[in-house]
Amino acid sequence: MKRVLVVDDNAMVRRVLKEFLSRKGYDVGEASGGAEAIITFDEFQPDLMLLDIKMPDMDGLEVLKKIRAKSSHVRIIMLTAVNDDIMGREALELGAADWLIKPIDLGQVQTHLDVYGVLQSD
Repeated sequence: MKRVLVVDDNAMVRRVLKEFLSRKGYDVGEASGGAEAIITFDEFQPDLMLLDIKMPDMDGLEVLKKIRAKSSHVRIIMLTAVNDDIMGREALELGAADWLIKPIDLGQVQTHLDVYGVLQSD
């Protein structure tokens, strides 16, 4: 079973994504902030991360740097409430696969799962 780690300080965003991904057959882990995300990453070993950029304890770009220092294989898709091309390009340069703009469209999430090779095998 493929594993997806959802990292967002907004509990509603985490819940919606977790329910959607669970229905699709993914094993879903959650973290509510950057420090928790790094610990959970080590324990959960996800195939994909959905990582919020703006979080109070540690922003998503810092988390991305720390995760990339540990692993180059995990696909990371950034989540942002602001359509900021500069921040998006910085995330890509740091090793993110892509970014999604909130509010999250679950159809776009599915497209990213398909595009980035995190298809759930039956």
